[in-house]
Amino acid sequence: MQGERKALDEGLWMFNKELLIMEDYVPSKTVDEYASSHVLIWIRVANIPLGTMNRKTGELIGRWIGEFQEVDVNEDGQAVGQYLRIKVRIRVDEVIMRGSLLSVV
Repeated sequence: MQGERKALDEGLWMFNKELLIMEDYVPSKTVDEYASSHVLIWIRVANIPLGTMNRKTGELIGRWIGEFQEVDVNEDGQAVGQYLRIKVRIRVDEVIMRGSLLSVV
């Protein structure tokens, strides 16, 4: 049950390299009402200047990609490590961008 709860709370799992979306069971729902159109996903942003690896940049990039949820930063709003990690909600019926270039001014 712990794995099921994690999949429900975090919104994204892979099974045999395929996306698995889980929702809480509600007996009154029809199959069509269960069709999820969005998932939560963590993205990693690499190769950006250290001074821009912060909450503000994470929110801007997150809104550009989808619906921004959160950014992985410490108490002072700065990212730690070589990536800026951003959690976004994206549509499952759209292609996921991979290796996109973004100019930061």
